[in-house]
Amino acid sequence: SKKLVDPATGQPTDATTVTVAGEGSYTIDPTTGAVTFTPEKDFVGTAQGVKVQATATVTNATGATSTITSEASYTPTVKAAAPTAKP
Repeated sequence: SKKLVDPATGQPTDATTVTVAGEGSYTIDPTTGAVTFTPEKDFVGTAQGVKVQATATVTNATGATSTITSEASYTPTVKAAAPTAKP
């Protein structure tokens, strides 16, 4: 499974979206683990980011199982839009 780690609690959450006040919201596709950041209207700069936790259970040839958990960080940077129109 792939889950967002809620920045407010530091714990993995079953919610597919978490919001960081003053920055925006992060949404995860629990199947692929892809994270999408939607910044608040006026947010520019490097976001606090979120962690993504992936957990998998593997079974060996004798039937013994082991659970593996890893985390990765996602820290997006939002740049201000530069106008391209000429007056």
